[in-house]
Amino acid sequence: MKKIVIILALLVIPVFSCFAGSFYSNIIVLSVEKAKLLSVLLQMGITAYYVYKDKISVIFEQKIDEQDIEYGINLTKYLSKNLNAITIYTTNHDSDILMMYIYKNGEELFFYDSDPGYFEGDDLPPKIEYIDRLLSEYKNIDKNELVNILNSEEVFADDLHGKIVEILNLPIYSIGLGYNYIAVEKEEMEKFYKIKIEKIEK
Repeated sequence: MKKIVIILALLVIPVFSCFAGSFYSNIIVLSVEKAKLLSVLLQMGITAYYVYKDKISVIFEQKIDEQDIEYGINLTKYLSKNLNAITIYTTNHDSDILMMYIYKNGEELFFYDSDPGYFEGDDLPPKIEYIDRLLSEYKNIDKNELVNILNSEEVFADDLHGKIVEILNLPIYSIGLGYNYIAVEKEEMEKFYKIKIEKIEK
């Protein structure tokens, strides 16, 4: 069932990106109570949409959606350390490149770049770091299957993201959604995913 919903979500993405490549970023926070999460977010004074469901939060922060990678990394690391949690920062650039940074209690757990030579025009294989650390948290995942997914040559980064979301059992609504898309299509996204999108502001 989840795979079917992921496929539908991937079909919807082009509609909300005006038939151009997707540009989106978000941060997932695992196993943290809502009150604790909001306390930290309010102290930080950020502007973001977020979805809280089943103790999993997806944060669509305004500045990371500007493709500010360094800021996104620092924010993800900060949340991980201060919430004592696993946090997952994903950014998709023009449906061409997918990057994922995962932290646990402020320490790097995993890093992935689907096309590390993209911005320099070099043809390089995906960069995968600390996969064994990640698998120590996901003991039910087959390493070869995950490696095959990470090395797969998908035409669109959105499709690659969908496969990673499926194998890591992450929220489907983290695929294709960022602050800017939600700002335009919030009600439609809530109906499609059957979720409640809330907002926190400075």
